[in-house]
Amino acid sequence: MINDTIDGYGGPYSHHFVLTLQKPCPGGMAMGTWNGGMTPQPGWTRWDAYTWLLEQFVHNNPHLSGGNVLFFALEPNALECDGL
Repeated sequence: MINDTIDGYGGPYSHHFVLTLQKPCPGGMAMGTWNGGMTPQPGWTRWDAYTWLLEQFVHNNPHLSGGNVLFFALEPNALECDGL
């Protein structure tokens, strides 16, 4: 399994993401998870962020090209702490 994390935990990024791909390979399955922070470009949709992240992940892990997306999450990075 690949765990490649970019800076973003509590950093200046507006969103946190998790993306997991899986692809059959000789002798089993290849799987990779990437998580970190990003700030989408102005006007981007969730689809734009998803496709950009997928392109970046596959660029850095070409053996997962054409794999199935098992999980994708994109959430605001800020935590709301009412009353604390």
